[in-house]
Amino acid sequence: MKSDDEELHYKLGVTWAALGNHTAAIESYKETIRIKQDHVNARFNLGLSYLALKRRDLALEQYRILKGLEKDSAQKLFALINQYKSSIP
Repeated sequence: MKSDDEELHYKLGVTWAALGNHTAAIESYKETIRIKQDHVNARFNLGLSYLALKRRDLALEQYRILKGLEKDSAQKLFALINQYKSSIP
């Protein structure tokens, strides 16, 4: 899809994630961020999709970026990352 509308890509990512296709969601969130690097919701959801694919390392990378953009979202993502870590046997 060729578009520089970050909200279109973001909403597509949300849709893919809701359908359980986190690989496609990640690509849509990355495209959103390519257009608007400080898109807080795209970075947060990108972190969630990485967690869904068991990529805690990449979710932590989004947490680190979010810390500089919006602390509340960063803290929420960090809590989810830690929750994920403690759920691993």
